[in-house]
Formats: sequence, structure tokens, C-alpha cells
Amino acid sequence: MEEKKEKVEKEKKVLKDEKKKKDEKAKDEESLKIKDIDKELSKEEKIEISDEEIENRITEKAKSYRGKVKLKGFRPGKVPIEYIKRYYYKELLDEAIEEIVNQKVKEILSREKNLATYPNVSKDYEKGKGLTLKIQYEILSDFELGDYKDIELEDIDTKVSTEEIDKELERLRFQVAEVVPLKKGEKIEDEELLVDFDFQIKNPNTGKWMKKETLKDRKLKDQIFMDVNKQLIGMKVGEEKTFKGKIPESLESKNFAGKETEARIRILSAKKIKLPEINDEFAKSLGEYDSLKELKDKIKEAIKNRKEEERKILLGEKALSEIEKRVEFGVPVSFIFQEMNALFKEGVNLDPATSLKVARENIKKIFIVEKIAKENNIKVEDKDMEEYIETQAKSYGIPPQVFKSYLKEEHLSEIKHQIIRKKTIEFLYENIKIKGKRKKVSSSSEIKEKSTKKETKKKNSSRPSKKTKDNKGEKSTSKEGKKSENKIKEKKSEKE
Repeated sequence: MEEKKEKVEKEKKVLKDEKKKKDEKAKDEESLKIKDIDKELSKEEKIEISDEEIENRITEKAKSYRGKVKLKGFRPGKVPIEYIKRYYYKELLDEAIEEIVNQKVKEILSREKNLATYPNVSKDYEKGKGLTLKIQYEILSDFELGDYKDIELEDIDTKVSTEEIDKELERLRFQVAEVVPLKKGEKIEDEELLVDFDFQIKNPNTGKWMKKETLKDRKLKDQIFMDVNKQLIGMKVGEEKTFKGKIPESLESKNFAGKETEARIRILSAKKIKLPEINDEFAKSLGEYDSLKELKDKIKEAIKNRKEEERKILLGEKALSEIEKRVEFGVPVSFIFQEMNALFKEGVNLDPATSLKVARENIKKIFIVEKIAKENNIKVEDKDMEEYIETQAKSYGIPPQVFKSYLKEEHLSEIKHQIIRKKTIEFLYENIKIKGKRKKVSSSSEIKEKSTKKETKKKNSSRPSKKTKDNKGEKSTSKEGKKSENKIKEKKSEKE
């Protein structure tokens, strides 16, 4: 009885596993399918042109050839149409078909105001049966964004940790570290030294010395291949040494892995990195600070500012992702495949299903950014382009005008897109809600104060001006008013 029960349980488990595999396979296949709303944007038109119409067009084209064609036995302009058609039939046919194609494409361009891709035409002509045209193109999806200003997101922490400050201090410490080179003949005893050395091994299969390799700025303790670090300790700068060792099993070349051989090393140079202590003197050595505390405060402030800028971009990007999830619309299939190809070229290693999903999301975001920018009049100004070019030129260490001279039309178009995207991300950040934070609202007393000021301003503006000493008094009162207004603003910001 127990055996029968166990057998039934095993069978159930096998069936369950098979069902799970089947479901996973179906899910994978589904994830690789192009969505119907994307397919719907792909259009194909099949147009049949009768052989009679083709022949009529050829005849009309032949008439236009009459004045140009010269055939023996005929006076210029007097060559019969049938002769022209016989001698120039292929050229006339090509021109007639091209004329029809251009006409049909022109009709599509004037009819479809939302084209995503230029019409692609395939032609099939057979004498006596006529011409068949297949015109394929894609259109853009018309979509509405809805109310994206109601998006509420979790805030991003911008607190600066002690570890972050210490890490920056350590970076600065290495930046100003003193490099002390060892003299020729000086013995190497410190594993923290940086060494330059020649390294060469014998081919364990042939016994011949292989090509010499020069390794530079290598920390001594990290040179564990064939225990080179142990061999270098105790050697002198300029000294050469041959030793026996074992090639690691982990080596990619299986012909050499795990085999005994000879190696030789020669120390070219070595240097000691003398790091300063992190104290007030270290802070002063940087030239801008009077104490370590002041340096730490400045580091903290710099990290905080950087995190605040990153926070705005990250929250704006999160808002864009949220809109992309909320709004569903079709994406041209060719755009998705182009993006998948771009991801592959950039070295983004994704499985096909994930690549398809990510590519589609990326294209959707491009369309959403364009729509938000258009609806909110977000544009690229000349100064935006100048700032971008100046920043990029600075990063390459070349004058802005030189950098600009290398930019082609497609580069300028891409730069404009990047600027629009950045501005749109900033716009989204300004318009989203942060969980647990309220928007700044003026208090009732402040609103009353502002309305009283407006009324006073109106009364003052309605009075006739006097070119007397009183006029100076009014200017003085106006200055005092501005001062009090500034104080109110300061109090308001303190309250908030």
C-alpha cells in the first residue's frame, strides 16, 4: 500500500514538473512575440497596374524621346514611335515604372501625416500581366499621456555617510602622496612597493623561451602568478633571476595549465608610496583649508550637492518610467529592432526576451519625452547648445570651436535630443509629488500681506507724480517696502 502511494506521488511530481516546464516554455515564447498594437502600425499596400496602362505610359514616354533620338534613315524628330519603343524599350519601361512608384509614394506621403518610416516599395512586372507593387511603411501611434503630474514617488536619501567622507579623504591622500624611487642595487623588502619588471617563461611543451613581457606599476603583493611576489622579495633593483614554478591550473590555455616550467624576472625599477597622515597638516597642504574639520565639512558639502543633483535626475527618470508603465501605445517594430541592435553593440548582455522588453520601453520613453516637451514648450535654446559644446570640449581638453567643427548634422540632432531629454527629466522632477513631503503653500497671513501690498501699489500708481522732495521720500518708502518684503520671504522660508 505504501509503495503504491509513493508511486502515485512520484507520478504526480513528474506531471507537475512537466506542466511547469511547459508553462515556462509558453511564457518564454509569449515574451518573444511582438505585441499586436506594435504590429498594427506596420502597413502594406498591394497595388495592381494593368499591362495596358504600362504600355500607354511607355508610348507617352517614347513621344518625349522623338526630338532626341537619331536613327539611320530617319530625319531628326521624324522617327516612328514603334521604332523608338523597339530600340529603347527597357529604358522606357524603367522610367514608366519609376514614375508610377513615385506617384503612389507621393499619395501615401500626402495621406499619412504620421509616418514613422519612409515607404519601401517592391516591384514585380511581367509583360502581359502587368505590374504589382507592394508598399510597406510604418506609422506612429497617436496617444494621450493623461495626468502625469499626480505621480507620487519615494524620496531618495542624500545623507552623506562617514564612510563616503573617509573614502574621499583616502583618494586625496593618494593624490598628494610622495613617490620615493628606490636606487639601483637597493633591496626590495616591502610588499606595498610598486615595481616595474620583465617577466618571461619557457614554453613547458617545447622548452623554448617565450616572448618577454614588461609589467609596469604592479603592486608587489598582487603578483601571485607562479609566486612571482615571493621571488621578488629580497631581490635588488636591476637584478635578474631564473626560478622554477608551476603554471596555475586556472589558466585559460589548457596546454600550459598546471605544468612545471622555468621563469625569469628582472627588476627594472621600484618605488615607495609615502602616504601623509590625515590630520590638520594634511588639510593645510591642500592649500584651501585651515583644519581637517574644515576639509571634512567641504567634502561633505560637495558630496551632498552631487547627491542632490543625482536625486533630481533619478526621481525624474523614475517618473518617466512610471509614465511609460501607465501609458500603453504601439511602437514601430523596426524601431524596436534598431534599439535591440544598439543595445547589443553597446555591450548590454541581455537574453532575447529581456532585450525586446527593454528596447520597447526605451523607444516608448523617447516618444513620451517628445510629447511632454511639445506640450510644455520645452525647447533647445542656442545657449543650451553652447553650454553643452563647451562642457564636452573641456572634457576632451580642446577649444569649443575646434570641437564644434567636428560635429556633423546627425551629431547636432543627437545633442538636441539629449538636451531636450535632460530638460524634460528636470521638468518631471519639478512636477512630481514626494511621499511624506507637502508642496510649499503660503500661509493665510502671508497671502493677506501680499494682497494688501498689491492694493497699496495700485493706489500709489494712481497718484500723480510730483517732481519735488516728496518724490525722493516715496523712493525711500519703496526701498523700505522691498526690505520688509524680503524679511517676510525669509520668515516664510524659515517656516517652511
